[in-house]
Amino acid sequence: LIAKEICTAIANPKFRIAEEAWNKFDFSIVVLSLPLLAAPFFAGTGFGNFAVLMMLRMGRLLRFSRIMRSLPHAARIWQGVSQALRVSISAFLMLFVLNVILAMMGNLIFGSIPEAQVYFGDPIKSFYTLFKVFTIEGWYEIPEKLATGGVSSFYVLLLRLYFTFSVVIGGLLGLSIANAIFVDAMVSDNTVELEQKVDELRKDLREFREELRQHNAIPGNGEI
Repeated sequence: LIAKEICTAIANPKFRIAEEAWNKFDFSIVVLSLPLLAAPFFAGTGFGNFAVLMMLRMGRLLRFSRIMRSLPHAARIWQGVSQALRVSISAFLMLFVLNVILAMMGNLIFGSIPEAQVYFGDPIKSFYTLFKVFTIEGWYEIPEKLATGGVSSFYVLLLRLYFTFSVVIGGLLGLSIANAIFVDAMVSDNTVELEQKVDELRKDLREFREELRQHNAIPGNGEI
C-alpha cells in the first residue's frame, strides 16, 4: 500500500512541481554558502566567522519532510491540518490578546518589586512569564521563589491569586478550547462526508416513499 502511494505521488504533476521547488531551494543554499570557501583566507580576522552560514545547510534537512507523502491518505491529512490551522487562528489570536493583557497587568502590579524584575521587569519579560503560565509549566515556582526572596506576604498572596487566575483562564480553559477547535476542524472532513451520505440516503428514502405513494394511488394496484 505504501509503495502504491509513493508511485501515485511521483506520477502526480504536483510532485514534479514540488521537486523543482526543492531543487531551487537547494541551489539557493549552495550559493549563499559560497563565502565558506573563503573562510581559510580570513582566519584570525573579523571576516573569518562564516560559521553562521553553516546553519543554512541545515535547511536541506527539510527535504526529509517529503517522506510524509508515503503515508496513506497523506493529502487528506495535510488538508485537515491546514484547515484546522485556518479555523484555529481566531482561538490563538484570542489567547495572544489575553496573554498581552495579563502581561501588562503583571508588569504594572509586580514590575516595581526588585525581586520580581526578572519576571515582570518589562512587558516583554512579563509576556514570556505569562506564556509559561499558560503552558502550565512551573508556574507555582515563581511565587515560592519570591516568598523566599524576602517579598512581603501581601504581594506573594496577590501573585498566587494572579497566577491561579491566569492558569485557569489561559492554561486550562483557553488552551483546552483551542485544542478542541483544532481537533474538531481536523476531523470535520470525515464528518461532512458522512453527513453528505446521510443526506443522500434520506433523499433516496423520500423518493422511494413518493414512488410507493404514487403506485398505491393508481386504481387496480394493490398495497405493497
